[in-house]
Amino acid sequence: APSARAAVESFINAAKAQDLRGMSAVWGNEKGPTADRIRRDELEKRLIVIQCMMSHEKWQFAEDRARLVTGGRQEFMVELQQKQQSATTKLTTVAGQGGRWFVEDIDLAPLKELCR
Repeated sequence: APSARAAVESFINAAKAQDLRGMSAVWGNEKGPTADRIRRDELEKRLIVIQCMMSHEKWQFAEDRARLVTGGRQEFMVELQQKQQSATTKLTTVAGQGGRWFVEDIDLAPLKELCR
């Protein structure tokens, strides 16, 4: 994605659409997409779990601005809503090669109740 915020938006929207390819395009680290470093079957298993955990009807940024963390990373707080439940979690982004941004980490623990 061209920016950290756009990486988060793309990842969450792809998760909602159950678009594993879209999720994998912006999931990675400073070395590039995770899809370039792990086996395809492992990638799909991980993305399916993440997609389930991030299941939602609506979402929004819980804070207006990213939190800056070590290594130039940016953390975004997002709120996901599914039926009568909501959960707030953080997604950590990092710049990769060529100025592309990736979602590097998702705190899945707060999202356990959304995956049913």
